[in-house]
Amino acid sequence: MKQPTLAKDLQQMTGIFEKLLESLSTLSGLSAIELPQEKEDALLRQALTALLEHYGIERCSVFLLKEDQLINAAGLDWQEWQGDGPGPSPGLASSSYPVLETLMGLAVRSGEPQLCADCSCDPRFAPLPKGNKAPLPGSLLSAPVSAGGRVLGVLNLSHPDSNHFGDWHLRLIPLFCSFLGQMLAGNRLLKGLEDEVAARTRQLESVLSETRLLKEHYRNLSMVDELTGLYNRRYFFVESRLTLGRALRYRHELTLMVLDIDRFKRINDRYGHAQGDIVLRDLGLALQSQLRDTDILARVGGEEFAIVLTDTGQEGALEAGQRLLQAVRGLHWQTPDGPLTAKISLGMVSLGSGEARPESNTNLDALQDLLYSQADSAMYTAKKAGGDRLEDVTPS
Repeated sequence: MKQPTLAKDLQQMTGIFEKLLESLSTLSGLSAIELPQEKEDALLRQALTALLEHYGIERCSVFLLKEDQLINAAGLDWQEWQGDGPGPSPGLASSSYPVLETLMGLAVRSGEPQLCADCSCDPRFAPLPKGNKAPLPGSLLSAPVSAGGRVLGVLNLSHPDSNHFGDWHLRLIPLFCSFLGQMLAGNRLLKGLEDEVAARTRQLESVLSETRLLKEHYRNLSMVDELTGLYNRRYFFVESRLTLGRALRYRHELTLMVLDIDRFKRINDRYGHAQGDIVLRDLGLALQSQLRDTDILARVGGEEFAIVLTDTGQEGALEAGQRLLQAVRGLHWQTPDGPLTAKISLGMVSLGSGEARPESNTNLDALQDLLYSQADSAMYTAKKAGGDRLEDVTPS
């Protein structure tokens, strides 16, 4: 008599162990789902797949609570999961149910799992939407999905046979629903944070873009001459000081030029200020065409321009100066008052790379003022000599 009893006990223990293993595998499959997910229905289908794969459920679905309606969010049955069926099980295929009706509504209101052992005779399963021709399941288990004390929806398990669900289902499913509720809440929180971060990022990018445009606009207003489009006096003295500092530090050559349009007042008086503006613009373009991108050209006064030639000593600067004079000589304008030409007087001073150059710790402001003053004086010397010429005061 003891042998059959021991075998029966072992058989029961084996069954319990198998149920426990199925339960743990189901929860493990649920915990393996990665968050956040873009679409909530994809997350729910992965959760339902864990039930089908590990716990032998025939059909399952999740209805999410929205206001006073339970909305069908995801559904899966064994045949669909295996790829053998035509689609989702029709057991509870309607899109929504009122919370105050059906077994699911009772699960929401009570906060407890509701078991319908035989749907054919259980009055709680009777209120179905009119026109629903789906066959009734044999048994149904509805359990609330909650998080933070708030019901988010209902998990439904159905089977064609009555009395299918037992104690193990009633133990596992509430735990499963608790895990699922936390995942739904966490996913919504993370997705909400992602959306908020994305929105804030877009706002920040928009603000930064507007700020850059505004900054560029005001930079142009403060650094660019409106008439010629060249840099203005303010920019020239800031940038030339930095360029001078680099030249001293790395022992590079540098040349500073100052030029002025000869007899420009006569041009304005005879041809008008509008024509004088055209001369200034065209002359600026002609000068710019002879310079490199690394050189600095600015309009520093009414008809006065200044140039810094980077990495250029006396010999190279003299050649560049002749090109500038020639470019301006080639300018011609036809006006109602006759043809018009312009000439310039140019003064320059070069900073060589030899021993006579200033030390790197020289006061830059004082050196910049000195070089500009020397080039300016040279320009006036050229102008007094008749103009249309270059005067160099570079120390020998």
